[in-house]
Amino acid sequence: VASGGLAVHYLTRSGKGWKVSSSDLDAGARGPWGTAPDWSISTALHSSPVLYSSGSYSGMGVSCDHAVLTPLLSNGIGTKLELDTGYDDEMAERGPVTAITGKIANIVKGQSFDLVFSGEKKGRRFTATEKYVWQGRGWKLSGRSAGIDGC
Repeated sequence: VASGGLAVHYLTRSGKGWKVSSSDLDAGARGPWGTAPDWSISTALHSSPVLYSSGSYSGMGVSCDHAVLTPLLSNGIGTKLELDTGYDDEMAERGPVTAITGKIANIVKGQSFDLVFSGEKKGRRFTATEKYVWQGRGWKLSGRSAGIDGC
């Protein structure tokens, strides 16, 4: 079964109706097993709306969570940012467990935010922070990755 997705279409008035002026058929995260991902639109991160979508994947005892931030700028879709927001290998039964979750925090609207991770990595307490800064049409990682296991 294919995963579900999100599309964004920008419309402009045209004569008696509307016309599609631009589209992105892969605008967000993928949902599991044919379902659409969870999504919301917010202006908490930027003055322009931002599509926040999230999904997950599980297989072979490993669960992974991810999110996509898609800036919806007045002149079209900005640069999408894909984030790993969680990892759990407890069901894989392969030694010390890694179970980490990441949350967006410390928002400076239109400028930056942190992705703050906490949990357990290979049986030891784990905390880390990734800082993302707005550059041009989207956010970029500033500095090093927190190094959580990804899928």
